[in-house]
Amino acid sequence: MKNEIIYNYCDYIQYAGIPLEGVVFETMINSSHNEYGVRNYNEGEIFGDEYSFSNSERPVSQFVSRTNSTVLFLKISTLFNPRTVNCPRVTKLIQNLLQESYANNLSQNKNIYILIQKQIRSRLIIYLSRFEPKNNTITLPFNRSELANRLGVERSALSRELSRMKAEHLIDFQKNKIYILKKNLLDLV
Repeated sequence: MKNEIIYNYCDYIQYAGIPLEGVVFETMINSSHNEYGVRNYNEGEIFGDEYSFSNSERPVSQFVSRTNSTVLFLKISTLFNPRTVNCPRVTKLIQNLLQESYANNLSQNKNIYILIQKQIRSRLIIYLSRFEPKNNTITLPFNRSELANRLGVERSALSRELSRMKAEHLIDFQKNKIYILKKNLLDLV
């Protein structure tokens, strides 16, 4: 169901989740109780795996279905049972889970790299460089509020910076579409 909480803050997570349909969104809340978007998990991507390995670690994240979603839950600890370790299918599943964990870790590192930038423009350009523009157009999978959330900035500050970049003829924008006007803008990263 859309906007359904799958795992709430501080829930014990025993099962990792894999969206079979739909999108799951991870959020975190800072000490001022502002919510920040961390990541979307699309079909086939795993979430909560790092918490499902620990019996005592509670997540600082919340996982919510962004769309109507169907999620497969896996108890990862059962994959390391001595009786299942020699099964070729389990071995392949473990390899796939490790690859997905690696991809998640890489994505989190990219998010951290964005968030350590001091200037909003730097954060925005680095974030946009993740997308492959089609005809110099990037279509974001969310609205401006969610983009500000993703960049860890206030929506009004993001709007000001977008307007400045538009006035400098670097970009143009309309709703969730950003038009790259300056050649090589995204190569500055």
